[in-house]
Amino acid sequence: YYEHVVKARNQILENYQSTIRELDLVEQSLLDKQNALAEKKRQLQAVQHTLQEEKKKRSVLLRASQQQLKNETSRITKLNLERKQLESIIKALQKHVQNLKIPDNQPFGQRRGKLPWPVKGSVGHSFGSARGSHLKWRGWLLNARDSSPVKAIHHGRVVFSDYLRGQGLLVIVDHGDSFLSLYAHNQVLLKETGDWVHPGETIAKVGNTGGLERSALYFEIRRKGKAVDPKRWLKPRA
Repeated sequence: YYEHVVKARNQILENYQSTIRELDLVEQSLLDKQNALAEKKRQLQAVQHTLQEEKKKRSVLLRASQQQLKNETSRITKLNLERKQLESIIKALQKHVQNLKIPDNQPFGQRRGKLPWPVKGSVGHSFGSARGSHLKWRGWLLNARDSSPVKAIHHGRVVFSDYLRGQGLLVIVDHGDSFLSLYAHNQVLLKETGDWVHPGETIAKVGNTGGLERSALYFEIRRKGKAVDPKRWLKPRA
């Protein structure tokens, strides 16, 4: 009887130990699942944080794009107003300035491809290139060193020498035969309205007046009031 009781007790202990092991396995499984869920939660939180950051970035970019569009619209409006003002000045000059008798054996119209460059520099923006979404350059923006001499390209008479909004300190020379040359954004003007100039004579100094970020010369050639490509008139550079 005693032996039977001992065996029964041992069986109960083994069953108990087996149950404990099973509970340990279940507990470990639950812990693993909890850890897995916690890791998933951290991952989801990280994804959510990333999405929030991306949303903030998109909002910033959207506001920046809207502001840029607003600024671009304002800039285009400003450029259009400045261009209209320049056109009105040129129209008035054509109306009131008589055809000059230039003291030169060769008229401007016969100097195509032979005229000297107005300044030593490189072409930053060429004739006809885009100047925003709806505007184009009607002349050349020549990158040049500050205070570099600006020289007349041909014999003529200064018909405008003053500050003009958007153009800065501006010189306009009438060369006769309905040809004009324009030199804008100068630092200083060395010729006054009515002065006669000859080819290569310094008429101004390069600057950045009129809203330029760096020193440059804006140069135009006009024929009968219409802007023409300076490349066709100036000497080719080596």
